[in-house]
Amino acid sequence: MQTDWVSIENYEETPLETDDFRFRCFALSNEDTPPHWHNHSEILYIRKGSCTIYINGASLDCCEGDIVFVPRGSLHSTLSQESYRYFALVIGDSLLLPELKDSHYSAALSPFLEDTPCDAVPIDTSLAGRSGMTGIIETIIDEYKGKKKGYRGMIKAELCRFFTLLKREVPAPERVDQQDRMTVKMKQVIQFISSHYRDKIHQAEMARDTGMSSQHFCRTFKNYTGQTFVSYLNDYRLEQADRLLKETDLPVTRIPELTGFCNVNYFSRLYRTKYGFSPSVSRKARQNHSLKAD
Repeated sequence: MQTDWVSIENYEETPLETDDFRFRCFALSNEDTPPHWHNHSEILYIRKGSCTIYINGASLDCCEGDIVFVPRGSLHSTLSQESYRYFALVIGDSLLLPELKDSHYSAALSPFLEDTPCDAVPIDTSLAGRSGMTGIIETIIDEYKGKKKGYRGMIKAELCRFFTLLKREVPAPERVDQQDRMTVKMKQVIQFISSHYRDKIHQAEMARDTGMSSQHFCRTFKNYTGQTFVSYLNDYRLEQADRLLKETDLPVTRIPELTGFCNVNYFSRLYRTKYGFSPSVSRKARQNHSLKAD
């Protein structure tokens, strides 16, 4: 496995509002997010239900009202436990740069937003509510949705309030000289899959290339992603196959070959299990939709 080309910080290019307001707020409902990382910090707020959040090999069981601060560069994903809805507040790397240079703000902001890697910070419901952090996040969401005059300044001010309260209420996250080696290895595996999913990929080879026994590799990969290696690989290939079914006119029988499946029947069975219908039904639905649009 060649790993020298892996872009650790920019695996996912998260779209932000504008170059001079590097922020974004969005909601997800009942949707698992695959393992990814980006060059931005993120605040995850569970509005309802529950989910498990995986961050750099640690798993956090979160419920309604919980908040998690995800530092930039962290390998993270979410898996639902039941019906749930959460908001992600994405903080671009330069959004609060002027405030970081201000001595009145830097003491609160720097433990969380400086370039040096730090651990994730979970905030349970009782602490978030008692301290007022929940109210701050709700205000930020409302400001971003409403986009009234001056909303950008309001959002930046509320973020400064949030990190000030966070600094008061929880111990400063542990900082490290560099991201731990295991997290880097798991990022390299995920990046390798995204670039080579069309080829044969063997779990034993992945384990060997990361310097682990097969058993250790399987356990570690699941700790970081919430999925077994084979399950993640199949899911990734199925998502690519689904995209080809919807966006191209390629014959359905060619798509398994183009997405790394060596057996058409095996592909069809996995696709039906994941999406609830066969690949051919998916293609027909796409064609019927196109006819109606015309």
